[in-house]
Amino acid sequence: MQYLILAASRYDFKNDQGEAVSGVKVWYVDAEPEVTDNRAGCAPMKANLPLRDWADFGKLPGIYDMDFRMRPGADNKPTLACTGVRYVGAVDFRELLEPVSSSGAK
Repeated sequence: MQYLILAASRYDFKNDQGEAVSGVKVWYVDAEPEVTDNRAGCAPMKANLPLRDWADFGKLPGIYDMDFRMRPGADNKPTLACTGVRYVGAVDFRELLEPVSSSGAK
């Protein structure tokens, strides 16, 4: 499925136990706004990927195909995990945020 990836940041450090912790944190939104009694719009979501995937994020923000699969999480409860991304196209927020005239038209 395609998502708008807003940002990505990589991390690589040793935790308090001296274990290596690394990866890429990605913030993305679904193009389909959610409308419920308690929520409206496109709330940003977050996913973690292996550090080796950092090179896949050359153009951000952008539209990416994102692959997901279920994996066992805490107490073996199913957790949705992003398993890969592929660049589809660029997004330029400056075009979306151009000043609007007083009549409401660009």
